[in-house]
Amino acid sequence: MQKIKILCLSDIHNSNQFLRSLNEHLTKNKYDLILCVGDVVSTSNKKGMEFLEKFIDLITNLHQTKLLMVQGNCESEKMIDLMREKKVLLHLKLNKFRGHGFYGIGGWMEDV
Repeated sequence: MQKIKILCLSDIHNSNQFLRSLNEHLTKNKYDLILCVGDVVSTSNKKGMEFLEKFIDLITNLHQTKLLMVQGNCESEKMIDLMREKKVLLHLKLNKFRGHGFYGIGGWMEDV
């Protein structure tokens, strides 16, 4: 089985400072996979959706790194749909990556 370098993230809560720090870190350090285990946002409104898109784009497009995510209790159904559309959602599914299997179970808000 091939070794992989993984970075695990959680509870970012719309922090632009975190995104800047993450960008700097990823410029200096390369990972095969980034796992995000929820609460990228703190609000399920338009601002939260824009932040989530920015977060996904930073990792998958700018840094060309595989991203897998489960939603936290702050991500809305629309945000979960975006993760699914961007093919980064790991909730209730198995994703195989370089011989390793990853399965995720996330939380969610009921009445967003």
